[in-house]
Amino acid sequence: SQTMLGHCERLVPEMKGNLYLLDAKGKIGLPNASASLVYSYAVVQHIESLAKYTTAFDEMCRILKPSGILAV
Repeated sequence: SQTMLGHCERLVPEMKGNLYLLDAKGKIGLPNASASLVYSYAVVQHIESLAKYTTAFDEMCRILKPSGILAV
C-alpha cells in the first residue's frame, strides 16, 4: 500500500524513489529485467485469487534481473 511505502521512505530515506507498487491489475511500470531486488513482505497472503496471485509473481519475476534477488 502507499501507506506502507510512506513508512519505508520515512524509515529508510535512501530508498525514496526506488519503491514501487503493483497496480490493481498486478502490473508495475518498470522494464523487463530492471530490478536487482524485488521484496514483498506480508503482502501475497492477502491476494484473493489464484489468478491474481500468479499475475503478481509473474510480474515480480518479469522485472527481476537474471542475477537479482526475489525476497517474499
